[in-house]
Amino acid sequence: MEQVNLSDILSHMEERFDMITLEDRNLPLIAQKRVLKTKNEACRQELKDAFDQASELQKEVLQVLLTSDGDRSLFQQVYPFSPALIKALVAISSALQRERTALKIMLELLVKRRDTLMAGDIIPLGDLWDVVADGDDTFSDVLRIRFNNAKKLYKGKLLPMLEERHSIDLEVDRKRAATDEEVAKKLRAFENDDRLIKSLLLAALVEGEETLKGLTCDRLAALNHGFVKNRFSGREYQTVKNKFTEWSGLHGEIRLSGDAMNPAISLQLVGVDTDQIIQAARAYDRPGERQLKIKRMLAIVIE
Repeated sequence: MEQVNLSDILSHMEERFDMITLEDRNLPLIAQKRVLKTKNEACRQELKDAFDQASELQKEVLQVLLTSDGDRSLFQQVYPFSPALIKALVAISSALQRERTALKIMLELLVKRRDTLMAGDIIPLGDLWDVVADGDDTFSDVLRIRFNNAKKLYKGKLLPMLEERHSIDLEVDRKRAATDEEVAKKLRAFENDDRLIKSLLLAALVEGEETLKGLTCDRLAALNHGFVKNRFSGREYQTVKNKFTEWSGLHGEIRLSGDAMNPAISLQLVGVDTDQIIQAARAYDRPGERQLKIKRMLAIVIE
C-alpha cells in the first residue's frame, strides 16, 4: 500500500515540474559541485596547487589522460580524477545496476583511497575495478556473463599468479604490512601490477569506449600514471611490456599484438576453462596411447 502511495506521489510531482535530463557531458560539473567541493578557500588553493603539480606530465601521458576532447580546464575540474577515467566510468556505469551511479562510484573511489591518496596523485584506472566489481549482482544482464567470466579469470588465475610472483599471501600480508615495512613494500609492488591487470579486465568488459580500447603498453602506463616504475622517465611502457610478455607466457588469455616495441594488450574472456581440460587430458598423454593412436590412424589409411 505504501509503495502505491509513493508511486502516486511521484506521478503527481512529475506532472507539476518539468523534467531536466542530465547528459554524460554534465558529469564533470556535477561532480565538482557534489563530490569534489572543497571545504574552504585554503583547501581550494591546496587542491589547485596539487593539480598544477600533477598535470606537469610528458606530452604523450597528458594526451592520454585528457582524451580526444578534454583539456586542462576539464582535468582541473575533475582532479584527482582524469578526463580519461571519467569517460571510462561513464561507459561502465551505464551497464551497472541503476543504484550504482557514476557519482556514487566516484565517492567510493575517494573513500577507498582516503588513507593513501596524496596531493599531486592521480587516481589510476585500475582502482576502478574493485569499486564496480563489488558484489555479484553489480552488473545488469547485458554484462553479467562477461563480468562473471572476468571475475573467474582474475580470482582463479591472474591473482594467484601475481601473489606467486611477488611472494605474498594477500589475506595475511595485508595485515602484516601495517607493522612490517618489507612486507608493505612487497604489497605496494603487487598492487601496482594488480592495477595493470584490473585495467585490462575493465577493457574486456566495456568494448569500444575511447579510454578502454586499444590499450597499448604506453596507454596502460599513462592511465595508471605514478604506479608504473622505470629507472628512465618516459620508458614506463617498457616495464609494462616486459611484465605482460612474461604473464602471457603463463596464461594464454593475455594477448599481445601489433607493434613489437609497444604492443596492444588485451584479455580473452572465455566461459570454458581450457587449462583444466588440458590438465585432465594429460593422464592419457602416454607413449603407449600415442602409439595406439598412430596404429589406428595408419589402419584407417591402409583400408
